[in-house]
Amino acid sequence: MSRYNIETAKSAGFCFGVKRAVEIAEKAAEENGSCYTLGELIHNGSEIARLQKLGVYPIDSPDDLPQGRTLIIRSHGVAKAVLTLPARLSQRYTTLFQSRNAPLS
Repeated sequence: MSRYNIETAKSAGFCFGVKRAVEIAEKAAEENGSCYTLGELIHNGSEIARLQKLGVYPIDSPDDLPQGRTLIIRSHGVAKAVLTLPARLSQRYTTLFQSRNAPLS
């Protein structure tokens, strides 16, 4: 018999910011056929695998972004140089950049 009692909270699951980011990525993939995230959108391997089946693919570098595709910049933080990417890449790609920052509540 275990010495621990594990209970699941009534509100178990993703926080508001993660849920919102996942919904936005799903919508972007649905509307565009696929989309890409700069790094993994969230820290959950099972969810990343599910999103990949829906057409949401993590990439390591903006240089890996296929021409004409949507890039979502995740909220885990990026270097200052990455923040200038929309202007630099817009000449090479028709790309929608979305910052998925988790809102503070």
